Amino acid sequence: MNCHAMSMTLCLWLSAALAAQQSATLRIGTWNLEQLGIRGDPPRTEADHQAIADYIRKLDVAVLAVQEVGSDQALDDLCRRLGPTFRNVLGTTGGFSDGKGRVSVGFVFDSAKVELLHAAELLQLPTQAEGLPIFHRIPVTACFRARGGGLDFRAVTVHIKAGQKPDDFQKRRLEVSALRDWLATLLRSPGEDQDVVVLGDFNHSYETEAATLFQKDGVVRYLKSNKANDPTIAHFDAPIDMFAISRGFDEVVDGSYDAHNEDGLRDKATWQRVYTDHFPLTLAIAADRDRDPQATFTQEPPERRLPAEARPGRRDSAPVPTPTKASATEVDTLTTGSRVLVVTAEARVSGTLLRPLGAWVWVRDEQGLVRAFPVEAVREVRQGQQ
Repeated sequence: MNCHAMSMTLCLWLSAALAAQQSATLRIGTWNLEQLGIRGDPPRTEADHQAIADYIRKLDVAVLAVQEVGSDQALDDLCRRLGPTFRNVLGTTGGFSDGKGRVSVGFVFDSAKVELLHAAELLQLPTQAEGLPIFHRIPVTACFRARGGGLDFRAVTVHIKAGQKPDDFQKRRLEVSALRDWLATLLRSPGEDQDVVVLGDFNHSYETEAATLFQKDGVVRYLKSNKANDPTIAHFDAPIDMFAISRGFDEVVDGSYDAHNEDGLRDKATWQRVYTDHFPLTLAIAADRDRDPQATFTQEPPERRLPAEARPGRRDSAPVPTPTKASATEVDTLTTGSRVLVVTAEARVSGTLLRPLGAWVWVRDEQGLVRAFPVEAVREVRQGQQ
């Protein structure tokens, strides 16, 4: 734009109009980061971790669903590299059987572009079906609102069961069926916002039984590339990372699906060494309008909610309230690994304390599920069992 060739008023008006046009959409994405923070073969260098952050910035996403995150610290480090406005939400499941690391799912988001309304793990989903364990990596849901715009939406990040054994195929079918049933029930709730995207590593492609089951009754539909062959993973041609959008998500921009695989396909070995064996996907959504502005999002109960974090050491400056203890002696003895009873207005949960007391109380309950309670919802934490 040449402001010398026009009046300054007109130039400023056009600049504002262009800026408004550019901000009228948000980009969201998904990327399996292949054991971020714990990958040993090959190990990532400091430069590799920086390259991942640089690539995410190049994607220009407001929200990025991530899979295979090896630790809270790894995702905090990624946010530190992305910049001061980036935050993250990370699930607690996906731990390895030897206890050495995990591959969890979550979100990275730019708080300058979107506001996080709330986030939670879908701990109500079954962990067993037809005699098989399912949802080793429990999906995480987060609701966002565009800053300065009209759109709000729910995103659900998934990492469906991998593998090619008969049980693996059955577990995928069971997982997507349970997730679809949860979503169908949610969307039938009175006043529920219909803008939902499920995104992540589905470990199946479009022409599979799992895909048919997930799209049953039209609750969601997969978005597809316009290319005949558009892989999302380096190992084979069929896409396994996908977006599935709800029937009512009208704000998705047609034709905006993009699999960013050009660099990876050009040199797979280098791509996998530096980044991951998956390619990122992005999608544009209109942020300046909302088809159902009066709709709301059902919130998960406090014990399922997840906090948002930013960089290592970042905590809100306000002092964190401490849950009530039975005695001063118990304050000293409530350390990680302690047997505790957590009391809220809605529940009494016995389990093992997983982290030091802080803004959230984390326990593994008697059924082996990880439960997280925001401190403001906790009436009492005491040593012992229910």
